[in-house]
Amino acid sequence: MMSRKICIVTILLCLVTLSGCAQSSQPAPDKDMKNDPSSLSFDYDFEENMHGWTSGFSGISEHYLSKGYDMNFTHGDYTYMDTTNKGIYLAGNNLESDLFMYTMKKFGKPDGLSPLTAYAVHLRFDAISTMPTHIDDDPEKQIYVKAGVVNVLPEPELTVENNENFYRVNLDKGEPSADGNDLSTLGSVAIGSSHEQIYGQKAFEKTFYVSTNNLSELWVVIGTDTSREGSSSIYIDNVQVSITKE
Repeated sequence: MMSRKICIVTILLCLVTLSGCAQSSQPAPDKDMKNDPSSLSFDYDFEENMHGWTSGFSGISEHYLSKGYDMNFTHGDYTYMDTTNKGIYLAGNNLESDLFMYTMKKFGKPDGLSPLTAYAVHLRFDAISTMPTHIDDDPEKQIYVKAGVVNVLPEPELTVENNENFYRVNLDKGEPSADGNDLSTLGSVAIGSSHEQIYGQKAFEKTFYVSTNNLSELWVVIGTDTSREGSSSIYIDNVQVSITKE
């Protein structure tokens, strides 16, 4: 039984990291910041690749491979304002729980961070979706954008719920509509009243305060969380990360 669980976790971790690990290029810090070691800035437009951003999925059954969660993480195209762009694409089918799907990026000593040091991390990004605002009539059907900066590697943990095993991320993300200790709810992905499949774009931003671990590591996490059953998808684009020593 133990070997079977190890196999399943290995498969899940492969899914989490497969797309991002193949493309690990990192934009250089903004040239205006180079002379100030206390400030760093990174911009990602994802036109060429995913720059080492990886993915994870939380709220899925241990038997996710046979249940139809339809999880997808890829470098994909979307059209907005008659222009084709590239971004990080996340998709999944929520069957029975709160589905949290996310992308994340590690920052550390090679990026100029110091161990056990307090930083203010300002995060700004665009979320692109076709989700109409009519679902806002019921808060339980909303799809919420969450983000945060943490000093532990976000990864799936196997938990027991109602006699069934589920994978949950090892962070306190809170409920879909509420903040947790590690992640904040920034708003809904809903973009308009149209029922047509037309992409709309929303900008989100927030400053997070966190200290690096003893290896100088931080992880920026961006994702969506919902208790709404059914399929959902989102593109993440134009991510800006500004890191300032406190």
